[in-house]
Formats: sequence, C-alpha cells, structure tokens
Amino acid sequence: MSTNNGEDDLSQKHSSGSLLAPQATGGDIAEGGFRYQANLITAQIPSWLAEDGFTEMIRESLGDVEAKFFIPNVGLTREFVEYKNHLLQPTEFWEEVENFWEKDKHAPDSYQRFVLACTSISGGLKPIVNALRRIQDAFPFYDGSKQIQDTSYNDFVNRVKKHGKPKELADFLFSKVHFKIDLTDAEDCPRGLFREALFNHFPNFENFPAKISSDAYSCLVELISSRKNQPIYRHELEKAIWQEALEKDRPESTIKIHTLHGESISKLPYGCLQFDWTSFFGGSERNFPPPEEWNQKVIGELCATKDWLAATNRKRHIHLSGHRRLSASIAIGSIFSAVSGFTIGMESRDGVWWTNSHANEDTPDYQWQQSTDGESKNEIAVGISILKNTANEEVKQYLQMEHFHGRQLYLYSDMALQSDAQTNRAVQKAKSMIQEFVSKSQAKKIHLFFAGPAQFAVFLGHRLNTIGKIQCYERTSPNAYVQTVLIKT
Repeated sequence: MSTNNGEDDLSQKHSSGSLLAPQATGGDIAEGGFRYQANLITAQIPSWLAEDGFTEMIRESLGDVEAKFFIPNVGLTREFVEYKNHLLQPTEFWEEVENFWEKDKHAPDSYQRFVLACTSISGGLKPIVNALRRIQDAFPFYDGSKQIQDTSYNDFVNRVKKHGKPKELADFLFSKVHFKIDLTDAEDCPRGLFREALFNHFPNFENFPAKISSDAYSCLVELISSRKNQPIYRHELEKAIWQEALEKDRPESTIKIHTLHGESISKLPYGCLQFDWTSFFGGSERNFPPPEEWNQKVIGELCATKDWLAATNRKRHIHLSGHRRLSASIAIGSIFSAVSGFTIGMESRDGVWWTNSHANEDTPDYQWQQSTDGESKNEIAVGISILKNTANEEVKQYLQMEHFHGRQLYLYSDMALQSDAQTNRAVQKAKSMIQEFVSKSQAKKIHLFFAGPAQFAVFLGHRLNTIGKIQCYERTSPNAYVQTVLIKT
C-alpha cells in the first residue's frame, strides 16, 4: 500500500512538467480570467520584443504563458508566467511558488525566470515580496562589497524561514522568481497598460496617431486569442504591432551584442545579447586562460549565436558594444563574416563604424610598410601593427625565443585610421598582401599577431575568409605572447 502511494506521488510530481499533466489540460479559462490574462500578455509583448534574444511565446501550455529566449552562454531558455486575477492568500501564494520550484528541479535548464502576476496579495506576504524585489534590484550595485551582499541575503533568507520555508526555497526565489503585483489596470484600462509598455520600449510610437497603437493592441489580442497551446513567433508579433506603421517608421532589425568587462549589468544596453568574457580580459597582469578555453567559450558562444540567428531567420545586422581583447574582436568579425552575409556596426570613440561602409574615390588612401623574414614552412607568422612601431620587433623576438623558423610577414603603418571606409580600405590592402604571402608559402596555418585599434581587428576578422586556420595571440609582457582563439576561415 505504501509503495503504491509513493508511486502515485512520484507520478504526480513528474507530471507537473508534462504537457499532458492535469495542470496543463485543465480546460478553458473562464472568460473574465482569459481577458485578464490576454491583457497582461499583450502588455508584456513590447518588453519581450525589446530583448534581442526573444524568439517565440506560447500560452496555455504548461503555464499561462511562456516565452523563449536565446542567451549566448546558455542557449535557448524560457520564462514561465502565471496570472491570477484575484488577491493571493498565503496558501495559494506558496503553492504557486513551490510549483515553480518543482518545475525547475524537474527541468533545471529549461527556465531562467518564473513570474507570478496578480491583482494583489495579503498583507502578511508583502514583506517577502518587497524584500525580494529590493535585494534583486540592488544586489548587482554592491558587487565587490561581499559583506553588504551577504548580510542582506541572510536577512532575506531569515524572512523566508519565518514562513516555515527552507533556505533552498529562498535561494530559488532570489535567483529565478519575480512578482508583479497590483495589476488591476489589466481589467480596468488594458489599452492604456499596453500603450505605456509600447511607448516605454518603442518611443517612436508616441509620435504616431493614436489609432496605430490602438490597432496594434487589437491585432495582438486577436492573434493571442486564436493560438492556444501553439507557438507564436517573433515575426508574427512584430507584424501585428507594426503593420499599420509606415516602413520608414519601423525600428531597424539590429541585434545588439555587448561584451562584458566586469561592468554592472544595469548599465548594459537594454535587451542586448550579453557575452561575459571578463575572464578573458586578463586583468592588469594579463593572465589569460589557455587556448582551449578561448575556443570553447569565445568561439563556441559566437558560433552558437550565429546558428541561432540563421535558424530564426533574423536580420544579420550586428551592433557591437563593450570592451574585449583584440583576439576576441578578430573572432567576432570572423564568425559574423562578410561572406556569411553579416554587417557589423562597432561602437568607438568616433561613433559607430560599419563594416559595409566601403571606400570610394573620396576615401583617403592607406599605406602599409611590408617586410618579410624566416624560412619557407607550412606555418607562417603575420604581424600587423598600427602606430606601434615596436610591436613587430617584439613579435620577432618572441618567435626567435620559441624557435619558430617559418616565413614571417610584417605589416606596419604610422597612419591613424580616420573612418570606417578608410579602415575597410586598409583591411583590403592588408588582406591582399597576406593572401599573396600565404599562396607563395603554401601555408596551411597562420600565427597572427596584431597591435592596433579594435575597429581594425573586427574589420580584419570580418574579411579574413579563405585564408586557412588562424591562430591568434595576445601580448602578456615585452616580447611575450600567448595563444588565444583558433579561427577556421
């Protein structure tokens, strides 16, 4: 008897993560509940669309609504949302939280975020919800202040324990659960709630006639209502929102990529794809990870992002911001290459420089000084230096210490790069000289050393196709370098 009960309990627990579980097939929502749910989903959509990683959504499947996102170091993950159009008492509140927890334990890599939204909660729950919001919002600000973070977190855990819940549940709340309370506007003025979200994430809408935003709301509600337990894809949602707006007024379909260098997440461009490569920056002592880690994380995340963009048929326009080592800049340009149909706009001190800004007759010329060294081998070394006339000499010294006897090509210019168009001209000339050198040497692998602006590194990688394998290096100290990414063009 006890054995059968145990099996029933286990089956029920596992079924909570099944599309055929009772919770997922409980029948149609009451009309009032659906209106509340649909209004909140509609108001949420502008926020999802503002995130470049958002791919699709589904309603009335495992949850009231779920959204799917791409995150470079994770892959595809989801947001799980439950809506309640009434005041939550403690029993129902904790049941919903523990239901989230069970789903996360059963499928720990499936969801990055759980959201419980309702009109209100009982007074005894407000200290928990307010404490969670406060600690989640402010925690990143105190990075590096471990005592403040630890003390604050322990206070939150103790508040959860006072409700008879374990520390493990407090950990889960902090890492993955968010609450949206006092959502009465979803019933009272749903169009206003939607417009507020729309104007917040797409400010251009404020300049349009009111009818355009009203039509966008109506189209979204109709789309959501017609698709129960079926995916609704990003391009369908975008079409519903923008179909009444003129083509010139629609936002540019650009994927924002930001490479992290220890800065607070709150300072990042909203909705960007985040590449946390802080450990590959090396610090002041330039202690870099081994090349296999560069290839696994840096190249791996870039390739996964490229594959996702292709699979979802997104526009291949990249807006690149943040800081990174030169090797990583070359890798970005190479993975999102010109021959693959990508265009990259890179933020710099002089504005955004675009890889498709081609040189014309008005573009200033760019001159390289060229020299060669070494013997003919299957592997060659290429040193490129801009405004750093000692860099190539350091490369020579390093190669001698490493007993590298292959052919060596050195390119140097004392000209500062003035524009993206001139950078493209400089890259094209450098690439032609490298290609000729590779052809004469019959080399199958290039050891690449570069010292100069990051814009050139991105543009060079963007054009370095059909060259062969390229092993990049980073300088660690005078005459000393380490291998980083291996690029296969």
